Amino acid sequence: AKWTSYKDLLQRKYNSILLWHKGFIASEASDPGLVEAILAFKRGWESFADTDAATRTGLQAAYITNNPFPTGNKDGLDFAEGAEEYHQIHKNYHPKYRKILYEREI
Repeated sequence: AKWTSYKDLLQRKYNSILLWHKGFIASEASDPGLVEAILAFKRGWESFADTDAATRTGLQAAYITNNPFPTGNKDGLDFAEGAEEYHQIHKNYHPKYRKILYEREI
């Protein structure tokens, strides 16, 4: 009986968290700027390198490996250096979405 009660408590907690996140999702999904951001990032991804593998490797190096911020704070990098369009797009959108992340304590 004890485990059933604990299981029920966890279920209620996770349902509450899920509803909380659904509210955020609905809010963001209604923002026309999100579509613009997604399309911009897609364009930046496609123009970064000749293959998805090369793009992934390049962006991981730029935003993770060579990121001067310590692990756990990598989101502090607004954009990586480089002439690729992706970095400018990241510079334009990352501060907005980081702010949302922090405001929601996610």
